[in-house]
Formats: sequence, C-alpha cells, structure tokens
Amino acid sequence: MVSGQGPRRMEIVKAQGKEVRCHIAIYVSNFEEACKYLGEKGFELEEPKIKKGVKAAYLKDSDPLGNRVHLIYKT
Repeated sequence: MVSGQGPRRMEIVKAQGKEVRCHIAIYVSNFEEACKYLGEKGFELEEPKIKKGVKAAYLKDSDPLGNRVHLIYKT
C-alpha cells in the first residue's frame, strides 16, 4: 500500500497466473470525476460496481505490462 495525503492511496498486489501480473487499485477522492477524466483521455472502463460506501471500476484493458488496474472510492 502506497499512501499520500488525504484519500490518495495506491495498492499493488501481485497476482497469480500468467494473464494478469499485478492488481493495482487507485483510491480516488471523486469517483465520477476520475472516471470522466479517464474517459476523456481515451480509457474505457468496465461497468462500475456501486455498493453502500464503495464505488469501483476496472479499466477494460490491462496496462502495457499486463497489470489489472481499477479505481476505488470509499466513503
């Protein structure tokens, strides 16, 4: 877990298997704004999963090194 000031945190977990190398979770302070920003930059997101107190969405494509990336917002 890499932390910053406020809600900025990043979690990197090594995954087992050959298809996905790592799982990278980026904690954001504004989920909707982060999704909008990534969309404007050409990134596609999978359907967001929204539950009480948590919003999360994976990028449709892995990063160039094969890592699975997703955004998380927690209240």
